[in-house]
Amino acid sequence: MAGWIWTGAAGDGGFSTAANWSPATVPDNSDNAGIFVPGGSSITLTSSPTLSAITVTGTGTATFTGAYTLNTNGLDFQNGGETLALGSTTKLVISGAISPTGTGNFGITGGIVTVSTGATLARGQDLILTNTTLSSPTAFSGAGLLTLNGATVDFTGASPTVAIYFDPVTSGGTKNVLNLPQWPSNLVIENFSYGDQISCGGQVLKLVSTGSENASGQTIYDLENSSGASFGTVTLAAGTAGASGAASGYTITLLNSSGTEYTYPCFCAGTRLAAEEGEIEVQDVVPGTRLRLADGRVAEVRWVGASRVATRFADPLRAFPIRIAAGALGDNLPVRALLVSPDHAMFLDGVLVQAAALVGFPGITREYGMPEVFDYYHVELDAHELLLAEGAPTESFVDNIDRMNFHNWDERSAPVEPIAEMEYPRAKSARQLPTGLRARLGARPGESKVA
Repeated sequence: MAGWIWTGAAGDGGFSTAANWSPATVPDNSDNAGIFVPGGSSITLTSSPTLSAITVTGTGTATFTGAYTLNTNGLDFQNGGETLALGSTTKLVISGAISPTGTGNFGITGGIVTVSTGATLARGQDLILTNTTLSSPTAFSGAGLLTLNGATVDFTGASPTVAIYFDPVTSGGTKNVLNLPQWPSNLVIENFSYGDQISCGGQVLKLVSTGSENASGQTIYDLENSSGASFGTVTLAAGTAGASGAASGYTITLLNSSGTEYTYPCFCAGTRLAAEEGEIEVQDVVPGTRLRLADGRVAEVRWVGASRVATRFADPLRAFPIRIAAGALGDNLPVRALLVSPDHAMFLDGVLVQAAALVGFPGITREYGMPEVFDYYHVELDAHELLLAEGAPTESFVDNIDRMNFHNWDERSAPVEPIAEMEYPRAKSARQLPTGLRARLGARPGESKVA
């Protein structure tokens, strides 16, 4: 016998209906060829079968549903473009390996998957795990790619050597989680971004600072565990997706396909925000704190983000705060010196002006005298609003493409609907400032005052 081929001829979608198969018997593990399931098939399990192999053929999605376990010695994707979809209560237990014979993209969507002997992915093979939980005591290897798309992958015995790609996590989406049993010697992770999580030996590791460049032009970041202790450093190359660069030794090399620079749109500790009753320092704000907005309304805090910067790794231009002296913004604002991150926006003359764009105007400087480690905080409301920091209007947090890696991001509950950014123009550099605002702030060194 050359295995069973799903035809669905009976029309009931039942795995245990013999007429749905060719030959017309219910599959078991008596044939080494196992079952062949074309893309577009939809099969309902009414028991937990044990099979020699499962091969997904053609293109499209073959779906198994039912609160049962699909047991097999191996899983094969024959051509490329196939996806095996599992119901939310369906489990797939592979006592052997995932061994695709085709080239291109293959997918497993949903369900809970256990693989005993890992997978070997050749060059040109990309296994995409979407909203799937997968565990394996054996490493995934080869020159191909393992893609996580809202997936949790738990390597319990050996760390993978295959390159790993993290699909971006959208606001409110399922994050990518990669659990490693020990620190790997060489591992390339592409498109690691905020919302993603790596743990090693049970310790959650997160990027906590933007870094200086190494001799190869890669940016160095610090990895810290959940207690804030440094676990090691990583390099983040701004090259294209698929670029190599795994360092020797015990280093994870993270590559971001868009070359995104990570930013700190936040307040420094000690910044005083207007509250419903008086003022409160930002590090003392908690969810539920009621803050006074620039237009006089009161809004409740939904989340407070925090991130730690290690100055020995930090790029001063991107990580060191901007000091705005008392009165430097006009109208005696701010009322006290204010320290904000370079990308945090102040609201001036109807424009959201990022603080770095103000450096050089009278009373506004970059603060280089920071301690070796310091903290940034940001405050999220139910909408993107204007807070009052040391009396000066400034933006609340909005989860956009420039968000940073807050070390407490997991504590944030996603809003029902994405929070829209306020419809004010944003100035990211001095040349984008309106002429009138430049005149009001005063001349920068090396330029004449605008009339």
